[in-house]
Amino acid sequence: MAQSRVIEHEASDQELLTRYRNGDRDAFAEIVVRYQRPVYNAALWMLRNVDDARDVAQAVFLKVVERLDDYDPRYKFFSWIYRIAVNESLNYKRRQGHEEPLDDDADLPDGDALSPESQMQLAERSRHVHQALQSLSTNDRTVLMLRHFANYRATDNWWNVYLGHSDAYAATNSPLGVVTLYRPFFAVAIDDTERAAILLHEAQHLLLGGEDAALERVWREKRRIGWTFESYGQSRLWANTREWTASSVPALFQCGPDRRSDCVP
Repeated sequence: MAQSRVIEHEASDQELLTRYRNGDRDAFAEIVVRYQRPVYNAALWMLRNVDDARDVAQAVFLKVVERLDDYDPRYKFFSWIYRIAVNESLNYKRRQGHEEPLDDDADLPDGDALSPESQMQLAERSRHVHQALQSLSTNDRTVLMLRHFANYRATDNWWNVYLGHSDAYAATNSPLGVVTLYRPFFAVAIDDTERAAILLHEAQHLLLGGEDAALERVWREKRRIGWTFESYGQSRLWANTREWTASSVPALFQCGPDRRSDCVP
């Protein structure tokens, strides 16, 4: 007699959350088992301490229970819980008084031995990154990510080469926290204010935000960082960003009598 095969169905996140809301405590235990490792790894990456990471991971799942009604099922559950892990790690770091000041130079490592000319160029690029970061508010959580937890590099990895990002200003590999800064970041952006706008965009990707959210964040906050039409309206980065934002978030450009003007001037 042939033995019957049983194909087990792995419940989706949404199914587990629905079961938990209906009183099934085991469903939340499955959520914890599924995400305890990535949550712990995210905390460890930011805190660099095993015990602190464990404490934060426990706090994250307690926060998930408390805030479950805030979760929007239109978005991936992992993205939501990852953001909680980042926020809890930042809060823990602040409470412990471990928030370090930004280094004088933002490190842009290169694995190859550099000539004196290349070393000078790398130092100049590091200075630009540092000054761009300094221009952003330190009270912003995403900016804290850029300042203290992002790993900057000027050389591309194989994945970005495969994706063809070489013509972009920057690219972020999250949740690894690697921000690659391409030649246009230094050569096309006309000053460190424009570079700050690019980094603010990449900060959203560090938190697993999508491209639309990143473009909208920068456009809404452009005046706060000093990136205005009056001063930068003729720059290539401004033209690129306006075009991309208008395509991705058209509601930001439906103001004024003609319904075609910038809603966040």
